[in-house]
Amino acid sequence: MSASLPTTGTWNIEGVHSTATISVEHNVVATFRAQFVGLSGTLENGVLSGSVPAEGLQVSIPMLKEHALGEGFLDAANHPALTFHSSEIHAHDDGTVHLNGEITIKGVTKPITASGTVTGPQEVTRVDGQVGEYLGLELTTTVDRRDFGLEIFAGTGWDVTIGVNLELVKE
Repeated sequence: MSASLPTTGTWNIEGVHSTATISVEHNVVATFRAQFVGLSGTLENGVLSGSVPAEGLQVSIPMLKEHALGEGFLDAANHPALTFHSSEIHAHDDGTVHLNGEITIKGVTKPITASGTVTGPQEVTRVDGQVGEYLGLELTTTVDRRDFGLEIFAGTGWDVTIGVNLELVKE
């Protein structure tokens, strides 16, 4: 089955089965990884838009989460969501995808490029017996966190890799 990216209609991000992750070099010797929960958005007429609540950051140490959500880093009280909006998406015959868009973190919007893969669309019979049309989309980009005013935690690297693994369902 060949993969393609729909350019018409509305596809909703299935939040339970979709993830947003970050990874950043830590102390030059390791990679710190975290996940955000609560991802939502759409692929509508070929435009991918989404957001994730800053409070959805999942880390194993409560003190680290408190620092990350505080004024010196994500400032979740004043900037409750991280958002994305695509301007161009190019799907290729081999299942790869490249896109351009904008990401907003801590109230700062910057252009990004991302690449990844698309799987489907595929008709699926769910466990409840209902049939739906689904699409998988995995994307990765790297940003310099200083561009968003995220300069605390000096022992970490500046480049942050952001990944999303999306399951979309046709409306």
